[in-house]
Amino acid sequence: MRKKLTAFLAALLMMVVLVSCSSMTAQNADEGSHATVQSQDGSTGETEKKDTDQSETTKKEGGETEEYYLTGTVSETLTIDTDHAVSITLENANAEMSGSVIKIKNADSVTLILKGKNTLISTGEEEKTIKSDVDLTITGDGSLYVESADTCIKSDTNIVVESGVLELHAGVEGDALRSDETLTINGGTITADAGEGLESTQITINDGTISITATDDGVNASQKSETLTPSFTMNGGELTINMGQGDTDAIDSNGTLTVNGGKIDITAQFAFDADGEITYTGGEITVNGQKVNSITGSMMGGQGPMGQQGGPWAGGQNPGQDGQRPEHSGQFPGKPPEQGGQFPGEPPEQGGQFPGEPPEQDGQNL
Repeated sequence: MRKKLTAFLAALLMMVVLVSCSSMTAQNADEGSHATVQSQDGSTGETEKKDTDQSETTKKEGGETEEYYLTGTVSETLTIDTDHAVSITLENANAEMSGSVIKIKNADSVTLILKGKNTLISTGEEEKTIKSDVDLTITGDGSLYVESADTCIKSDTNIVVESGVLELHAGVEGDALRSDETLTINGGTITADAGEGLESTQITINDGTISITATDDGVNASQKSETLTPSFTMNGGELTINMGQGDTDAIDSNGTLTVNGGKIDITAQFAFDADGEITYTGGEITVNGQKVNSITGSMMGGQGPMGQQGGPWAGGQNPGQDGQRPEHSGQFPGKPPEQGGQFPGEPPEQGGQFPGEPPEQDGQNL
């Protein structure tokens, strides 16, 4: 009897183990098909897990930092509202939704860490794919592809790009990368296709490789902050800008414009436009295939020899074809009009209108 009871208990124990393993396997398989979001406030304290149809959230109480981890398919907006510093790691994460994919309402600061290949898409007409009310730093050795019907990445304060590969596609009225106060690029690779590529009150490029295709302004340093003066500064890196036709500027600063180094390659009707002081101390600038060695406040595409500003149609500045002048003469300085006397040095049809020109009748000149 004892042997039969022992055998029965052993069999029952085996069944419990098998059922438990099967349940864990099913749970792991289910988790693998969803995004995983992990938040951590420190390394000590109790662990709380919440299971939803979207993800598993893990939070450890204590400490001063919250860490979030996103991977797989993300179907709901990640919303951050905390007084702590925050880091968000994207590792092979994919999301497409009508609202923002990441929305930071409050935090001390946020660091976005890129691992693997990530794709975030927002289809809402007025939605930012990544929207932060606080300082945002982007780093990591991964890549991030972003699409937005409006703006790809927006901060109400400051953005710093340290590393990573960013491919940003925004709407015709939107920005690829925008912050209200400062935008600093220290490294990484950025490819942008948008109404405006980079926009902030103060824009500084120290390093990195940036390629912009835009229909409004390629780089726009405009008054977004009440406490800062607009400025564009290029200290290093490579910046390539291709602009659409029309009244567009490759680099537009409502304040100062400074180039200390790096390489700038512009294809545009209007290369530079600045309202404030312009400083050019170093670096290499190419406009419509021509090397230039000076920058003017409202510089059209191309310069004359020896660094002098060319005529309005020099070096491919004509918005028409092949840098040719317009069909009608007399519209720009240096082009003689059809009728004389409209510009200094052009003799009129009738004499006596300029000094030294004999009149038709004697006695009209002293």
